[in-house]
Formats: sequence, C-alpha cells, structure tokens
Amino acid sequence: MVNHPQRAQPTSAAPGAKRSNDLAGAVYGYLTEQDYRPGQALPAGLIAHRLQAEAADVNRALEELAAADVVVHQPNGPHGNAFYLPNGAWKPRSQGAS
Repeated sequence: MVNHPQRAQPTSAAPGAKRSNDLAGAVYGYLTEQDYRPGQALPAGLIAHRLQAEAADVNRALEELAAADVVVHQPNGPHGNAFYLPNGAWKPRSQGAS
C-alpha cells in the first residue's frame, strides 16, 4: 500500500487569509522561525511546549495547516504518524493582512 500525504482545500488557516484559529497562526509563525527542513517531521509536543499550549491543540492547529496545504500529514511517514514539512523547496509563505 502506497501512502500519499493528505492534502485538502485551503481553510482560514492559510497564510494570508483571516485566521479563525490564533494557534494555527502561532504554529505557522513558529515553523517559519525555526530551521526545519523539507520532509522533516514536526515535533508537535516540542512545539506545544515552546508555545505554552496543549499538545492536542497544537495537533488541531497542524491539522488546519495541513488543510491549508502548508504541512502534510502522513499516517505512515518515515517517522511514523506525524505532520511533516512538504518535500521540495519549503519556504515560509508571506503573511498577508489578517
């Protein structure tokens, strides 16, 4: 069975769009400030700790970012069930007016 990253239509968490979820915006901001590489698993627990948030809330924020095609969710990824930065040249997307 081939596992493909899940992709969905953009939501309000998409960069440049008005955000209904402030934590999704905070997680996106954190990702743009860190030195994560394309294809790298995103440590939701560490992100939660750094943002002083609950891990479950960070996972929901990552789900929003996956729906906005900013990150991908891979249930059977190289490091297990996790969110990953997309492969290829990942660059932070410019933030438009919120």
